[in-house]
Amino acid sequence: DGTPDSGEQMGEGWSDFFTLVMTVQDGDTGAESRGIGTYANSEGAEGRGIRRFPYSTDMEISPYTYDDIKTGSVPHGVGEPWCATLWDLYWAMSNRYGWDADLYTGTGGNNQAIQLVLDGLKIQPCSPGILDGRDAILAADKANNNGANECLIWETFARRGLGFSAKQGDNRDRNDGIEGYDLPPTCTKELVLTKTSTETINAGEEIKYTLTLVNYKDEAVTNVLIKDNLPEGLTFKSASISANVGGGTIQFEVPTLASGAETEVTYT
Repeated sequence: DGTPDSGEQMGEGWSDFFTLVMTVQDGDTGAESRGIGTYANSEGAEGRGIRRFPYSTDMEISPYTYDDIKTGSVPHGVGEPWCATLWDLYWAMSNRYGWDADLYTGTGGNNQAIQLVLDGLKIQPCSPGILDGRDAILAADKANNNGANECLIWETFARRGLGFSAKQGDNRDRNDGIEGYDLPPTCTKELVLTKTSTETINAGEEIKYTLTLVNYKDEAVTNVLIKDNLPEGLTFKSASISANVGGGTIQFEVPTLASGAETEVTYT
């Protein structure tokens, strides 16, 4: 729960979400403006309500991102970006699986989204930060649906700054989070190459470089050429596979790499 002045928590984002999902009517859309507590401001249903912005899947109407927890009123405003993201997820799931008016026994995407949020509540740790809540919903989808909606969930969270590279920091501090708008490699379907090297090298010792290539595509890749620059002043000695060295570069060829597979090349 954190301290009263700085805790990162979802607060009334939870109650806003359940208020929204239990009052959707047939024919409503996610892009429509939905205010919370409009009656308290003597507004109609289309009013802004008591939050900084009304909720909507349209970022022009509801521009919340993760950084907005730093400037929201404590404690209620901290939860607003969380509800905005869950509202996006509700409609993303409804668009994929359809919308069902039956809240109790329905099987639509809206029902599935509500179930993911409820199960995420059960899975998340005590005193959760917002990224803890995100990860709990991903875990709930893995448990309920064998991860069938993993990339859809990532896309939904990433558009509001809660993507793969986002950092939560201290769950008791709402000011130290870092936004991220990217997806995990499993959702981008790319080849990912990482490079590591010996951290500390004494004079006269060899330097070992390791290149790791992972295929996140849905199909095998063939004839992949890995090219690396040789730092000035270093001399190539050996490699774990055949290498083509010249012009300040070193190249390796990977004949084939299956979907989901990885390979490692080292050189000194």
